[in-house]
Amino acid sequence: MSVLPSPLAEPAGSGTSNDPSMRRPDARAPRPVEETPTFVPRPPSRPNRGASRLVLLPLMAGLLASVWAGDRWLVPRAAARVVVMPGDLSIDLSGPATLDATRRSSVASRLTGVVATMAVDRDDVVTRGRVIATLDADDLRRDLDSALATGRSAREAVSVARAEEARSEAALANALATLDRQDALFVKGVTTEAARDAAASTHRQATADLARAKAAVDQAIAQAAAADAAAEQRGVKLGEAIIRAPMDGVVVSRGRWIGDTVGPGTEIVEIVDPASIVFTARLDESAIARLAPGQTATIRPAGGRAIAAEVRRVARRVDTETREFTVDLRPAVLPPDWAIGRRAVATITVETRRDVLAVPVGAIDRRDGVPVVWVDVDGRAWRRAVEIGAIGGDRIEVVKGLAAGDVVLTEPRSLHPGMRVAAGDERR
Repeated sequence: MSVLPSPLAEPAGSGTSNDPSMRRPDARAPRPVEETPTFVPRPPSRPNRGASRLVLLPLMAGLLASVWAGDRWLVPRAAARVVVMPGDLSIDLSGPATLDATRRSSVASRLTGVVATMAVDRDDVVTRGRVIATLDADDLRRDLDSALATGRSAREAVSVARAEEARSEAALANALATLDRQDALFVKGVTTEAARDAAASTHRQATADLARAKAAVDQAIAQAAAADAAAEQRGVKLGEAIIRAPMDGVVVSRGRWIGDTVGPGTEIVEIVDPASIVFTARLDESAIARLAPGQTATIRPAGGRAIAAEVRRVARRVDTETREFTVDLRPAVLPPDWAIGRRAVATITVETRRDVLAVPVGAIDRRDGVPVVWVDVDGRAWRRAVEIGAIGGDRIEVVKGLAAGDVVLTEPRSLHPGMRVAAGDERR
C-alpha cells in the first residue's frame, strides 16, 4: 500500500529543516519591527504660587497707586476759571409773570335776544363806536313805532286842549263884559237884580271853564311828554340791539356766533387796549419794601426774547394763602407775539452795588455748611472759605475771602485739593 505525500510536507532534499532557526525567510511573512525605546521626561516641579502672589500684589498696588497719584496730582487738567475784579453788581428779584392789560373790556349785550350779525372776529383791530354785533330787533322796532304814534296822538291832544283853553278865555271875557254892563245898568236902575245875578253866575262859570281848560292843557302836555319819553326809551332799547366797541383796541376773544341767544351781561367779545399791556409778576411778601415804581426790569416770555421793562405799579394787597403780592411791569416795546395770559419770568433790579467782588453762583461750593471757592494758586487748586453777600443774576457777591486778581475755578465738583490745573475757559 503506497502512501501519498502530504501537500503540507516539505519535499525531500529541499535543504530545509523543520527547525525554525533553519528556515528561510518567507517573503510573504511580515518582518518584525524594531521598537525604539521611548524617553519620558520627568514632570517639572510645581512652582510656589503663594509666594509669587505675595511678591506681585505689592508691586501692582504700588504701580496703581503711582498711576492714581500721578493722575490726581501730577497731570494738569483744564479748568474753567474767572479772574475776580471789582465791578458793579445788580441785585435782582425774580418771579413768574403773566401778560395782562389794565384796559380791557368785556363787550356784552344789555338785552335778551338772538345774534343776527357779527361784524368782527378774533385779532381784529377796532375803534370806539364800531359795530361789533346786532341782535334781532323786530319786536323793538314795533314797540318804537307804537310809542311814536302815541306821542303824535298826545301832541294832537295838547293842541285840542289849547284850543279849548282859548275858547274858555273868550267866554270868560264875554261874561266879564256882560257882568260889567249889568252892574252899570243896575246902578242906573235900568236892569233888575236878577239879570245882574245871572251875569255874575255866567262870569263865575266862564272862570271855572277856563281853569279846567288850562288843567287839560297841562295834562295833555304831560301825556305828550310821557309819550315822547316812552318813544325815546324804545329808541334807546332799539339802539342797544346794535352792540358797539366801547374803546379802541384788539378783539382777543369771541364767545358768541350768529344764531346764539344772549341775555343781559352775556359776553360777546373781549377787547384789549394794546397800549395798556403789562406783565403782572408775583413775588413773596418779604420783598414788597424793596420795590418802587420806576425800577428797571427784564422780562423773558416763554419761548420769546428778553424785553426791557420798568415797574409801573406795586400792589398793596397780599394774597392770604400764597403770601404773594403782584407788581405790574410795563414793557418798553410791545412784543409782536403778545397774547393775554402768556407766561414769563420777570427780573427786577432793586439795587446796584458799586465796586464789589463777585463770582458766578456756580463757583460757590460748600463744606460742612461753610461756603468756599476753589482758587488757582501756582497752578494748583485749593479751597478757600469765603463770606458771601447778595445775589445779582448769575453772580454772587463775595464779601470776604477773595482779593482783586484772584483766579477762581468755576466748576468745583470736579476738583480736589492740590490738583494741578491748566488754563481753560477764562473770563473776567
